[in-house]
Amino acid sequence: MIDANPRVNVRRRLAGAGFRARARLTSIVCLAGLGLFPVVGLAAELEAATGQLGAIPTTSSQSVASLTHVVLRGSGSPELRIVEFAPRGVVVRTLEPEPTEPAGGESGDQSGGESGGESGGASAQDQNPTSQVVGWHQVLGFRSSVSSALVEAAMVASPWREKLERGEAAWRAIQRVRRGDYARAEADLESLFTTADPDDGPLAVAVADALLRCRLHRNARTGALAAWLGWLSRVDQAEAGSMVSDPEWSSDAATGLSPSLPPIWLATPSVRALASGGGPSPREQQEASPRAARLRALYVLAARGEVGTLTPEEAVWIAPLTTSAFGSGNSLRSRSPSSSDSFGGTGVAGRGVGSAGDHDAGVKLVARIVLARAGDENQRRDSRQALESLARDEESPAWQRSWAWVGVGRSMLRESDPELRMAGVVALLRVASQDEWGGDYLPGLALAEASVALRELGHDGLAVALKRELVDRWADAAPLDWEPLKRLGGSKD
Repeated sequence: MIDANPRVNVRRRLAGAGFRARARLTSIVCLAGLGLFPVVGLAAELEAATGQLGAIPTTSSQSVASLTHVVLRGSGSPELRIVEFAPRGVVVRTLEPEPTEPAGGESGDQSGGESGGESGGASAQDQNPTSQVVGWHQVLGFRSSVSSALVEAAMVASPWREKLERGEAAWRAIQRVRRGDYARAEADLESLFTTADPDDGPLAVAVADALLRCRLHRNARTGALAAWLGWLSRVDQAEAGSMVSDPEWSSDAATGLSPSLPPIWLATPSVRALASGGGPSPREQQEASPRAARLRALYVLAARGEVGTLTPEEAVWIAPLTTSAFGSGNSLRSRSPSSSDSFGGTGVAGRGVGSAGDHDAGVKLVARIVLARAGDENQRRDSRQALESLARDEESPAWQRSWAWVGVGRSMLRESDPELRMAGVVALLRVASQDEWGGDYLPGLALAEASVALRELGHDGLAVALKRELVDRWADAAPLDWEPLKRLGGSKD
């Protein structure tokens, strides 16, 4: 079939044709471009020029069968051996060291005899072949068995050409994010994110991560929640070890959490909208992994706790998620679930959630933080103890310690004892005074909460001074939209 643009069609069909056919076809296209040949008659003339236009070997039809290596974007343009094309990306062969204890030798039988040459002389006893998936956005081009020239995406047959074109659009948007051009990137990423196919694999992961960065950059934190949960669901649903991952993910691979997006809200208009909203959309519900569904429920419950709409039944649902969240030491652990980790639907996520898995340490940390604020007196106390243990562990990541200190401080502000509340202010100021925590959201929120608490404790001068420091340091900080802080007086009311 002839494309709507005849010149594009001709260019694709030139490859592989004989010299005479190419010269004849090129002349026709040139005449058509100069207006000396009627474009409407181009298809018929091409048929006559070649005798059998449909039989001309095309680069498209030959390239998929003859492509041997995929060339990746990035420094050095590494090349990997192609195993197959798949909807989620290009499956490639990589080599890993042989495990210390032999697994029985079956992998050697499956690898064939060609892996030794690809590994630069490594023998089958030294390395094992394994497969990974290269995302469409990571592909620069291909190498062919019939030519040393780089085979570009436009020369690859459908449906892979469309996948590669989508990958090209994603790559360009991601590069804009890395250059700091968030405004231009976000619109393209939004379109790619909302139209993502469940089989898009690493491409969908990268798009969700880049969109998360854009939304965090403009402090659209409730919108960032959807992008982060989309990232997490796609990571969870990928086959273990199957992705050639991007090295600059903004979320933590060990816990699945986004360090810049803690489950800590203030009762701003956007948080009220999140708290009053329904469950996930049908698409979100279908695509969400169990871990992402739990986390979404916890973040929504945290928002409801801030605006005063959290029900006792919902608070009760949180407690089992904290089981074994922290090991016998102080640092955050990822442990096997106990029997109490099974429970029904939350009334928030719109679906039941099953027992937790070993990778649910992030869920348990979030549950501790939410329960320390929204639980009953005993639950708040127990959660504070666990969080403070984590906060004081200097070997724990800085972002986990900052989450924990803010969780401890805000929990203490829930109490009626003035001394305990003042201790909560001190805990919050630990985060507000440290540059190592990174970002401006948590330090800004800590200053805002401490300022309002000091006002309630009768320290008006200190309260106003803290608010002024917040405005001076982060004039556009999200907590400045918090009504209790606006009522405090001082600048930027």
